Amino acid sequence: MKKLLVLGLLAFSLVVAAQAQTWDVYGQVRIYNGTCDTGIGMNGVTVILFDTATGDTFSTVTYTDAAFMAAHNLTSPLGIYYFNDVPYSPNYWAQVIPPLGVVLATDAGQGSWWNANPRQIGSNPYRCFLMVLQGGNFSPHTIGYWKHQATVAVTGQGNAQVPAELLQDYLDMIHDLFDTPPDFPISGVTTYNGGPMTPQSMITTFNLSNGGAAGMVNKTKKQLLAMLLNVVSEYVYVYDTVSVDNRTISEVIAFAADMIGPPAGANISTAHTALDYLNNGMIVPAGWIPAGYGLIYYGDMEANSTVAALMPETAILLGNYPNPFNPLTTISFSLPAAGAVDLAIFNLNGREVAHLIDGWREAGSHEVTFDASGLASGVYFCKLAANGQSAITKMMLTK
Repeated sequence: MKKLLVLGLLAFSLVVAAQAQTWDVYGQVRIYNGTCDTGIGMNGVTVILFDTATGDTFSTVTYTDAAFMAAHNLTSPLGIYYFNDVPYSPNYWAQVIPPLGVVLATDAGQGSWWNANPRQIGSNPYRCFLMVLQGGNFSPHTIGYWKHQATVAVTGQGNAQVPAELLQDYLDMIHDLFDTPPDFPISGVTTYNGGPMTPQSMITTFNLSNGGAAGMVNKTKKQLLAMLLNVVSEYVYVYDTVSVDNRTISEVIAFAADMIGPPAGANISTAHTALDYLNNGMIVPAGWIPAGYGLIYYGDMEANSTVAALMPETAILLGNYPNPFNPLTTISFSLPAAGAVDLAIFNLNGREVAHLIDGWREAGSHEVTFDASGLASGVYFCKLAANGQSAITKMMLTK
């Protein structure tokens, strides 16, 4: 009997010890409203937990949890993330991956530690990330503009404002960020033959017939493709308010996709006209976009995350900071292996205006300062080529 008791206590001790080696890491991602406890949470946002010592990585997507809200005295049940029973480690960092059209809230008066991303967990398993919806850059381009870019990319004739390689990057982003159910994929808008659109398939879509039974669907597809191109190129933001009754581009996109179907919705003509208004820079009248479509946090930027920088699998251009800048900005990138690196700056016409790196670099993270003192204000593109791969980021010089 005594032996059985000892064995039982030993088993219990082993269970307790095993439990002590795991813990829960959790928190919330919310739209910044002055504090970490007020403001609405953001569902559907990727959060990554990684151990800098072991390389272990976990990811989750934020969701609704009313019980969590009550237990932590929060005002919104949305935007909760939870890593349950992960191996205990003092080396964990948490990082939120901002979706398209969302940036991290910053407050220079609070110091660099304030709302840092990524953020070390330390001994406190709760971390809150505060986000800001981007807006106010409403400068869309029309179907004609985007058709011209595609035509120059395919034929090589004429002058394009968007270089062919960058245009394909935009189409890849549309496929990566939008081509998911329930309202997508849409052939000729977010996908072509099961993959990303190409400049040639762009032309095919823009040349679809406006007549016949499919005419209204085709016209709406053209406008939606132009709108998505405006979004990924940051001529507009998905959270821009674009109607008299405060609907957003996000809501218009979801409404239009829903009306395209199949089958086509009864209000597809309204969806087409609303997109036509917006792509021409006009505000939509009240009542055109029905309530109920809500804010959708399209896609994530995991390819540009710090996690990828710490443990790169491909050549990743992390971007530049600050952006916009005047006249100095720091460009950061990471390499999975040592190799020849080419880093150059191009203007909107595709002309090279600066060559920053042309030589060998070791694996890991790198930084280079770009001085644009001799350039005019405007949009520029930074292109990285390394190990047979390339990436492009968009930069804004403001003087």
